[in-house]
Amino acid sequence: MSSSNIPPVPPPLVVVSPGQPSSYRRHVNRGGMTMATSLFDIFDFKFEKYVTPIIVKVTWVLVVVIAGLWITAATVGIIASMPQKGFGEIRGSAGYGAMPLREIKDSTVSLEVRLLFMRAFMFVVTIISTVIGLLWARVALEAMIVLFNIANAAASIDSKTPPPGNN
Repeated sequence: MSSSNIPPVPPPLVVVSPGQPSSYRRHVNRGGMTMATSLFDIFDFKFEKYVTPIIVKVTWVLVVVIAGLWITAATVGIIASMPQKGFGEIRGSAGYGAMPLREIKDSTVSLEVRLLFMRAFMFVVTIISTVIGLLWARVALEAMIVLFNIANAAASIDSKTPPPGNN
């Protein structure tokens, strides 16, 4: 294949916004954003600072705290729903008294044992689903950070290249 068959590279497309000062376009085109140093940088209405990493860190801490509270609530709920008088009777949920297990004749496994295994199973499912939720929240937050790192890398590359028309 000869070099005469390769089409010439078209000139870069320059978008000019009417009414915007040239320093504004240069600032945006050259990636003039800096990393935020405080959560109060969220009130930077000129959008000169990246606040996303701080927001992601705060969000991650909140997600971990909420997951911990969720597991704590599940543990307390399971402990609170255990029979209060030990094996042999189950307290009525509406406060109507106890139902003796001797009256349950259709099962070979007592109702209390089945409820105990059901509570243990639900506790394990709660912990596993909470951990999976934490993992997916972490993946989503890291994906956001990666997206902004790509933007920073592109801005860095753009700042090292000459502006269009200055060859």
